[in-house]
Amino acid sequence: MTANLTTPRLHLRPLMPGDLDHLTRLLADPQVMRYLSATGAPRSRAEAEEALHKHLDHWRQHGYGVWAVEERDSGAFVGRCGLRYLPELESVEVLWALGSEFWGRGYATEAAHACLRYAFETLQLERVIAFTWAINDRSRRVMEKLGMHYEKTEPRADLPHLWYAVTRYEFDAQLESLTPHA
Repeated sequence: MTANLTTPRLHLRPLMPGDLDHLTRLLADPQVMRYLSATGAPRSRAEAEEALHKHLDHWRQHGYGVWAVEERDSGAFVGRCGLRYLPELESVEVLWALGSEFWGRGYATEAAHACLRYAFETLQLERVIAFTWAINDRSRRVMEKLGMHYEKTEPRADLPHLWYAVTRYEFDAQLESLTPHA
């Protein structure tokens, strides 16, 4: 099962083999990679291809995964956002990486919110996590805008990470508080 998601400004569709050039550009951007790998080094085309294959395999194995994020008006490839099952944690993570030219527009929050909605409404998950380097203020703010709460600081890939989570109940309550009542 693959699903397309739509938000007011974005279209999310499962990544496809034809997205290799887009993913290569995204992962070659030093600003994007600053917090996405232990070294912060840009990735090569071969590494982007390996990442793409992992995303495609995840879709095949779990029926959900990482979406390509595109602007609805222009069709421009913005980045990637989605859900990934982490067997070592027995948890599902929401993740995002957007091209630096799209930062500051609220796209990460908009795309990740659509992914969380899918996680809770379609997949019926009970809890979703996210984590980021302790010094990545932008991602931390996105997590907080999504209604996620801080759980702990713990190393991941030998680097200090802030761990956040949101339950279906918390997410639903947040949506309820945003809905105007008669």
